[in-house]
Amino acid sequence: MFRFPYYKGRPHIPLILEYGNREHHILPLLDSGADSSIFHRQTLTILGLDWAQGKKKILDNADGSIFEAREFRLSVNLNGLRFPARICFADHPALSEFPLLGRMDIFDKFLITICERDQYIDLKPHEGSGE
Repeated sequence: MFRFPYYKGRPHIPLILEYGNREHHILPLLDSGADSSIFHRQTLTILGLDWAQGKKKILDNADGSIFEAREFRLSVNLNGLRFPARICFADHPALSEFPLLGRMDIFDKFLITICERDQYIDLKPHEGSGE
């Protein structure tokens, strides 16, 4: 089991996005209301990916606005546990400060406990969830 303390009063999970021999350490907000994990487009450059090569997706915000994103299949390294996941990238300005770790390809790998009172997150990997 992995335990992570809240960061600045919110449930963030440190992880590494990996593509080929490149990696990017990031601290996204764990968001049970987000279908997809969404990171800022600048992360693509760090990983050596081309925006035009991603699968075009139209996503919506909680405020009802919509925006374009591109989806890529990457390796996620969460505390040494590696697994493939579909990750979206967008130019949305809020994502540079608050990237989101959503449900798709992430939440099914773990039993997740969020303890708001004591401000921590426990992730217990399901068997066969990764390397």
